[in-house]
Formats: sequence, C-alpha cells, structure tokens
Amino acid sequence: MNKNTTRRTLMAGLASVALLGAPAMTPALAQGFPNKPIKFIVPFPPGSATDTSARYFAKKLSEMTSQPVVIDNRAGGNGFIAVRAVLSAPADGYTVFIGSQ
Repeated sequence: MNKNTTRRTLMAGLASVALLGAPAMTPALAQGFPNKPIKFIVPFPPGSATDTSARYFAKKLSEMTSQPVVIDNRAGGNGFIAVRAVLSAPADGYTVFIGSQ
C-alpha cells in the first residue's frame, strides 16, 4: 500500500468493490493465543527468588491459559546468556524474559 493512501481512499475502494458484485470476503478466523507452550527464561539458578517468582507466575498463567509454561534457567554471564537466548527466540510472544533489578 502506498504511503499516500488514506483510510478514506481505502474505504472508498472497498465500497466500490462491494458494489461491483465481487465475491463476498470471508473474515479470517484468528488463532487462539496461546496455542503452544510458553517459555519463561530466567537469568538466575533454580531456587533463587526470581526463579521462585517466575514459577509462581508460570503456574497461574498455565491455569489461566490451559497451556504449559516451561521455566528455562540460564544462569551465568551476568544475565547475558539469558538475554541472548531471548533475543534469538522467534518473536511470536511465546518466549518471556523474567528478570529483576
């Protein structure tokens, strides 16, 4: 779509297509989110305060969504190892970084 295309132009084009008898467009059904396991990446070892909090929220999120939530502890490197794991994950919303300050 051209940058100069405005919403009004787009709506007018859609209206003209509808008036010309184009086949009816069917709405796309959105997939439910989440539909696969969620991963929490924690930059601390198991048993730490951040890990314990992440496990609590993972349990609650799993109950709410009926999807498993996996805790992936990536301790070391002053948190860089965990950050690198999150940055290399697909940007689909299923990988969450759980850190502290």
